[in-house]
Amino acid sequence: MASDYFPVISVKDAGDGTTIVEWSAHFRRLAYSIDPPPPGQDDKSMTDFYNGIYKSGLESLKRVVESGQ
Repeated sequence: MASDYFPVISVKDAGDGTTIVEWSAHFRRLAYSIDPPPPGQDDKSMTDFYNGIYKSGLESLKRVVESGQ
């Protein structure tokens, strides 16, 4: 899917008893040298894919933390 993938997760105190968690990454699509890229390997498709992963992961983290597990 991607190469040179560098994810970063940060956790910050929001100051009101809650926490702000941010998850981001930099990556290069595998077909970076092909323009236009093959279907499904364009920048928007890759960004949408990773945004979906981050959203699911952060929602899962929130559920676990709020359940006290």
